[in-house]
Amino acid sequence: MLDKKLRVLLIGIAVFLAAAYLITYIGTPQEQISPSDVEDKTLSDRKNWVEEKSETEGFSILFPVKPQKVSKNVSIPGSDLQEDNDVYLAQTPNGTVLMVRVATYPEGYQIPDAVQHLKGTMEEILAKSSENILREIRETTFDGFPAIDFSIQNQESRTDARAILRDGRQYLIAYVAPLTFYEGDIYEYFKDSFKFSK
Repeated sequence: MLDKKLRVLLIGIAVFLAAAYLITYIGTPQEQISPSDVEDKTLSDRKNWVEEKSETEGFSILFPVKPQKVSKNVSIPGSDLQEDNDVYLAQTPNGTVLMVRVATYPEGYQIPDAVQHLKGTMEEILAKSSENILREIRETTFDGFPAIDFSIQNQESRTDARAILRDGRQYLIAYVAPLTFYEGDIYEYFKDSFKFSK
């Protein structure tokens, strides 16, 4: 049974990272990260960050604490196909959330316009609340693969994220923080620690 603190946190995350993504994927996490887990591992104390590596999905990244992982198959809108989703998520006592979501598309699934596909992910997140404002969006590349960087904000929280499309997978790297605890350099450190391992 989720305690009240975690329930409130999940609702807050959903405003930004979309109910279709987070409530579906992490609605019942296996365990909660408690304040005792992060007492000596603050966001700013980066020497204590831990590496999370997925050989299957071909990436590594640093988290402030060991992330939870939840996997689920999700129907692709407008088709009979399903995508495999793995969500890696770490939360801290001040409500900050750092997340990587990897969506693996079925073999043969066609994406005619990579940038528009990535923007569709951003638009779904943005549309989840009428209070959400798109602060910034920028097309870029990562290791030669199409990507977008974007930032979304409402009256309570801010989300900074990068979405990358690579070889039939979409990687969403996201940092969600209450405005009072927002630290842009933490997101940059988190985002810049992401690497493809194969």
